[in-house]
Amino acid sequence: MEIKNPNGSGAATGAGRVVIENNNVSRTLPIVDARDIVGIAKFRRGVLAGNVDVPYEQ
Repeated sequence: MEIKNPNGSGAATGAGRVVIENNNVSRTLPIVDARDIVGIAKFRRGVLAGNVDVPYEQ
């Protein structure tokens, strides 16, 4: 699951918050190559035309 440029309010509760919770991620095959493997990943992409300006987390 990838969340790219989540444009939320940053609030912990209420309208505009972005929440990913209660997810289980598992893998049934062995890792056989050298690459990144994630279950849930959040990305702050470059601030370019068409990408929202998501502030860094503190």
